[in-house]
Amino acid sequence: MTSSSSNSPLDFQGENRQNFNFERFYESEQLIKAKFQGANLRNANLQSVILYGAEFQGANLRDANLQSAILCGAKFQGADLQDANLQFANLPESSFKGAKLHGAKLNECKGWESADWENAEYNRKTRFPRGFSPRNRNLILTSRRGQYATQNSREQSLSETDRKFQTALIELRKSIQKRQGQERFRQTLLEVYKGRCAITGCPIKGVLEAAHVKPYSISKDNSPTNGILLRADLHTLFDLNLIVIHPDSKKIEIKPSLLASEYYKKFSDMTLRAYKKIGRSPDEEYLKWRIENYEQYIGRDLQEEFL
Repeated sequence: MTSSSSNSPLDFQGENRQNFNFERFYESEQLIKAKFQGANLRNANLQSVILYGAEFQGANLRDANLQSAILCGAKFQGADLQDANLQFANLPESSFKGAKLHGAKLNECKGWESADWENAEYNRKTRFPRGFSPRNRNLILTSRRGQYATQNSREQSLSETDRKFQTALIELRKSIQKRQGQERFRQTLLEVYKGRCAITGCPIKGVLEAAHVKPYSISKDNSPTNGILLRADLHTLFDLNLIVIHPDSKKIEIKPSLLASEYYKKFSDMTLRAYKKIGRSPDEEYLKWRIENYEQYIGRDLQEEFL
């Protein structure tokens, strides 16, 4: 690993980092725009690492763990991501052009709509997020040996019902992102939370997002009392109700399905950092509403809007 100066991106080009654990880089800015071109990162652990603008062209990332990683603007052109785990990863403006995605887990990743997927290869074991159409994104269905599937088999990979359901889901997400006042809402939360994630204290503005506690579609409230500033991966987990903030104690509950992650497990039963440091948290009534109504709200939305 090389770096010509303290401000230069770290350089891992061509290095053998198979099975390497990048745990010490959690919540660090050191791997922003890092260079991994041609590196062997097979089975490497990059979970939750901030890899904003990192370069992975031609790298071997087979079986690598990129779960919940911040991959905004990352470059994976021609990379081998077979059987890699990218669940909950954040992918806005990233490029997977020509990458091998056979068996990769991309379900629940975020920001994939603005990523470049042209000519990436996948197979029937590849897991995509809801609303993702490989055909519409110009991916190529192949076997692991590179044999191309027919157009008919590609079209049959999603049933008509699945396509309608998934399209409805993604349109909902797009509409939420474009709601009137959303950018003003984020700017307000950046000021209120002093530009730091309310849970981790991460100060990297590009990966901080404004989350509503009570959905805007119900509350019509973009005030800071109905919001919380979260790092992108934590925003996703908050939206999925895998992270819960208790109204009175401001303690964080990590749901059982997330406790298997050593990284997220450490937040369990922790008092909200922003509350301890600067006395900031969402309104108690909104937090209480979320705990009492989350399942019912999501269930109703899916049944009435999409099915």
